[in-house]
Amino acid sequence: MMKVLLLNGSPKGPASNSIQLANAFLQGAREKQELEIQTYDIYAMDLRDCRGCFA
Repeated sequence: MMKVLLLNGSPKGPASNSIQLANAFLQGAREKQELEIQTYDIYAMDLRDCRGCFA
């Protein structure tokens, strides 16, 4: 089993061309072997820059 991490940075979500292309690629890869896919929508996460506070 192969593990795949898919990071989606498009604010369009499932309607974005990038995620549709990635899903098509993964669908083809699934035909050859079993995949464990984990997807994260980066645009929806609350990510912040490091402030150098050493916390």
